[in-house]
Amino acid sequence: MIRYFINNRISAFMLAAAFITAGVISLYKLPVSLVPASDYPAISILIEYPGVGPEKIELLLTKPVERIIKSVNGITEIDSVSEEGKSKINVTFSEKTDIKIASVKIREKIELIKDSFPEEVQEPVVYRYDPSERPVIIAAIEIDGLSPDDVRDYADRKIKPALQRVDGISEINLAGGMIREIHIETDRSRIEARGLTLSDVSSAVGRSNISVPAGTVETGAGITVLNIPSRFRSITDIDNTIVNNSEKGLVYLKDLAVTSFSSREKEDFSRFNGKDLVTIYIHKGGGA
Repeated sequence: MIRYFINNRISAFMLAAAFITAGVISLYKLPVSLVPASDYPAISILIEYPGVGPEKIELLLTKPVERIIKSVNGITEIDSVSEEGKSKINVTFSEKTDIKIASVKIREKIELIKDSFPEEVQEPVVYRYDPSERPVIIAAIEIDGLSPDDVRDYADRKIKPALQRVDGISEINLAGGMIREIHIETDRSRIEARGLTLSDVSSAVGRSNISVPAGTVETGAGITVLNIPSRFRSITDIDNTIVNNSEKGLVYLKDLAVTSFSSREKEDFSRFNGKDLVTIYIHKGGGA
């Protein structure tokens, strides 16, 4: 064969070029997966309790289940998320663990405490992880000197936007901590005394929190785009919003309501090995 290629150089070059071309094409079309299909030594426990908030879900379901299953041999990690109406607990085992036997033991442990659950709680479901549906990264975030609420705020403002710019990431979710927001608590008697309604208050706040384009100005250096910023920058700005302008004078929001910087009603809990932490879930896009 070697003698044939020596005597037929053109055939040798053509065959080599074909192999090189096929290799280059394959290199760019070869799929790369951060989570290849494999037997993952982990299971999930899903317990649903419709209509119940995350605080009670954690107290009545998540913590009791975590306490009872942690005695099962081979567990390396337990993480959970308590949300509105459901509790999801992920249990990871060591590689040498027989996952079928482990899942049976988990079910047996849950059966021991199932009778203590409220009657409305649905039957607990224990199932295997599907790595293809699982986030490519699940990270617990902890920052020295900051509470979980402060960490959640930092993750929302800094970490999440930075990761969203990374190619290949399709979705980023956060759990744990408290989400901060502005609360406007109106006084019904004050509103009615001035002949106003809640719609008047809502409309006034909406109209005042905008940025208005003001056109362009041509100068020697070029064209300058003008913009009139009217978005709220502080609680004082919100308090000084004009709700109504009547013959009796101006009516400000602070005359009708109390504005405060508080936390949204808790929607989920995130715990890692029994400790409250903020958790970030990163999903990859198709073909990434």
